[in-house]
Amino acid sequence: MTQNTKLTLTAASGLLISLVSLPSVVGPLICMLVWNDDAEVAMFARRCINIQISWLIWGLLAGVACFVLIGFIFLPLLLIAWLVCSIIDIAKTASGDTSFKFPLTIDFLGVEKK
Repeated sequence: MTQNTKLTLTAASGLLISLVSLPSVVGPLICMLVWNDDAEVAMFARRCINIQISWLIWGLLAGVACFVLIGFIFLPLLLIAWLVCSIIDIAKTASGDTSFKFPLTIDFLGVEKK
């Protein structure tokens, strides 16, 4: 399996794993554990984990905001933005460009500092 294929599968794993009702963090985590011997794929998987954690937190905050009725506007918009950004990231990664920056991403794992 080529490195570009591994990177593309890692980028798509968050979206694909959420289709089977698992948290989207699980997909990049599995990719990181499976392809840990490849440093670039492991770093890219850490970036994907960071993205999925950030967007999961934003989704939880929007879900809590549903109690004050403003979340009913933010939650669908957040879901659409996550889907669009995920598709853009997958397409760019498949073409060899891994520099796409997700909006609203918080750097928990210190990936962006390097």
